[in-house]
Amino acid sequence: MLESHRIVPPPLRFAGAFFVLILLGWVAEAEAHGARLPFEKWGGFRTATVRCQRVLARAAAQCASAAWSVRRACESAELAGQSCDHDATDATIEAIRIRALNSIDQYCTERQAIDLQYLGSFDLQADVVNFCRALETALASAVYGPVEGATPSAGQRACVEAAAAAADGIAQFMFRNRRQCMDRIAAIPLTAPNRAGLLDTAAQRINQASAAAASKLATRCGAEQFADLYRRSPALFIEGVGTRADCLGGQFYIQNAVLCPPAVCGNGIIEPGEDCDDGNTADGDSCPATCVR
Repeated sequence: MLESHRIVPPPLRFAGAFFVLILLGWVAEAEAHGARLPFEKWGGFRTATVRCQRVLARAAAQCASAAWSVRRACESAELAGQSCDHDATDATIEAIRIRALNSIDQYCTERQAIDLQYLGSFDLQADVVNFCRALETALASAVYGPVEGATPSAGQRACVEAAAAAADGIAQFMFRNRRQCMDRIAAIPLTAPNRAGLLDTAAQRINQASAAAASKLATRCGAEQFADLYRRSPALFIEGVGTRADCLGGQFYIQNAVLCPPAVCGNGIIEPGEDCDDGNTADGDSCPATCVR
């Protein structure tokens, strides 16, 4: 049974903006902030601004992780032949997003949002909502897209569950690793000599974690069975999901060293600008060659 969440009405400042986002059906991943600063000019913020940055990134990551967990439970139930109340699932996810906005509003003032390169609190909260949706969409499409509308065998279901666990694990690692790196850079002076080195260390950790996750997934699912089901190796699956999670995790640090790559049609992950992505660029199947319907 899904845990029920009590929706706490957000403060007036966010309530109006959040209502507008819902009213407009804003689901695209838009960059709702100012221009990205060159990395060498980003950081060295005041203590209160650093605290806002940390709360923002942590609340966004928790929002995305919780929303994905709820969606995963729903998808897994249907995969096993059980029912899922999609309306209740959507309502729970909306409550998770509102809770994240409430948390951020406690620690981030309008001035601090502007210090972090946002145009204001409206833009900050828009990024959070877009982030939660983008991560949930990316993981759900990567994990469950290949079996959508199908009746998988017991072995295939086990493989999908292994993929879901691997996607969850690598996403959680990426969020944590990126926060540890960027939160530290936000607090140290711009003249600190080890700023770029912290990015290199984060990249090394990503490579190690990705290799370990791919190996574990291949062991649990079997490399051949995984490739038959997902049309890619466990290593490429982890690379795609991990890259997406890491770049999204870096979205809240508005600088130019950590960016999301352009969407790639055919990688099995629905990204901004895509309506679908079934893991190939062939026409005549469930998704056009352009990934745009």
